[in-house]
Amino acid sequence: MRTRRVLLAASTGLLAAGCSSSSSSAPVPTPTPSSDVSSPAPEPAGSPSDVFPTVGSASTTPSSSPTPGAASTAPAVARCHTSQLRVSLGDSEGAAGTIFTTALLLNTSSAPCRIYGYPGLGLRSAAGADLPSHVVRGGGMLPAGGPGTVTLAPAVSASFSFTYSDNPTGSDTQAACRQAATLVVTPPDERDPLTVAFAGAPCEGTVHVSPVVAGTKGVQP
Repeated sequence: MRTRRVLLAASTGLLAAGCSSSSSSAPVPTPTPSSDVSSPAPEPAGSPSDVFPTVGSASTTPSSSPTPGAASTAPAVARCHTSQLRVSLGDSEGAAGTIFTTALLLNTSSAPCRIYGYPGLGLRSAAGADLPSHVVRGGGMLPAGGPGTVTLAPAVSASFSFTYSDNPTGSDTQAACRQAATLVVTPPDERDPLTVAFAGAPCEGTVHVSPVVAGTKGVQP
């Protein structure tokens, strides 16, 4: 009887031990943090990033103030039109049968304008008839030199010079050197002319003209 109780107690103990082993859970390992969410190790004090900001970290808000030293674009100056100009005659002198005259072109508008080139010239009689004329660019008593751009501020004049001979070479003086009463001036690159009183008699109607230049002295011989 006693032997039976001992065996029963031993069996009960083994069953209890088996249940305890099967019901207990193994410890869950702690997951290792992922490298993409780990914080970088702090840099030691005095490292370059403490002195210079990381490239791209600053904001890039455009500044409204101009960059120092940046070139500004000036507005273009328009060509002088006939309606902006007024012509007048300046000094005139003669030597060895050749007359040298300065003509002025005044900017009468309220805006600057530019002139480049040679003016056109024509002659008219006192009756308003066009006289034969032959205009030559340069030559005569005029010094050599080509045109340049002249910018005229409001109320400022540019000038050009023209020369002609009043010494006839033929016997018919009246026909060769016809008296003019009006000089017709067409500004460079324009079609509409200006007129000014002119008492001259260019022989054969030949007139040598200079380009328009800055100032009021014309092209001096």
